[in-house]
Order: sequence, then structure tokens, then C-alpha cells
Amino acid sequence: MQADEIIYVRGRARATAPEPTHMEAPMFERWGRFVVRRAWWVIGGWLVGAVLIIGLLPSLSDITSGDQGSFLPDSYESVQAINLSKTAFPEQSTSTAIVVVKRTDGGPLTPADQDRVASLASAIASAHIAEIGQPLTGTNSA
Repeated sequence: MQADEIIYVRGRARATAPEPTHMEAPMFERWGRFVVRRAWWVIGGWLVGAVLIIGLLPSLSDITSGDQGSFLPDSYESVQAINLSKTAFPEQSTSTAIVVVKRTDGGPLTPADQDRVASLASAIASAHIAEIGQPLTGTNSA
């Protein structure tokens, strides 16, 4: 501490920090002064930035994909199910849900299992849910 930074109050020494000059002011204080004094510059900067961002960045449809399995490895069961559905049901171009039925023991579906799947599909079809197509069922062709 320098000698001019110490003041004496009732015989006790107390340190005081010097008042910050314009160049020593904290960053947010300088930024605040700039924003208050030049508000139209700041608003103009935001508008120019927004126009640049909208004009230069690609659209969301350019960087996203409707194919949810396109970013997954081929070894995932969901990707295998999508590929299987494309070969089993080529007439269906889009789908909102794919349900894969698999036995817990890993064996092939029995005729009783296939009958149960068919009954579930017919129950879905008879529910008359708006905006869904006819449920399609098929056997494993792989």
C-alpha cells in the first residue's frame, strides 16, 4: 500500500482504494456506460447481427433429417427394424410409428404370436383414430 491510500480515523489506520479512473473502471461499468450513451448504436448492432445470422446460416431443413435412423449404426435393432419395414412394406412411404414384436427367448414368432399381433393391429384399426392409416403386419423376412 502506498502512503496516500491510508487514512486515519480516530487514531486507527484504514486503507482506502483509490477511485477508479475511466481507464481503470470495471469492464461491466464501461460496457454499461457505452450502452446508455450510444443506445441506438447497440440497437443497430443487434439488428445487423440478426440480419447476418438469418441470411448466412443454413435453414433448419438443410441440417436436419426426417430419417431418424440415418445417424445410427446399422447394428442397432431400431435401424434393422426400419430397413426391414422398408423391404416388407415398400408401398408405405412414411410412418409415424414402427412396432417390432420379438419373443423374449429370441426364437421366431409362433402362429399364436402372429395371431396376437394381428388381433392387436385389428384393435388399433377398429379404434378409428384420426389421421392414422391402416396398420400393416408382416412376418420377418430376414
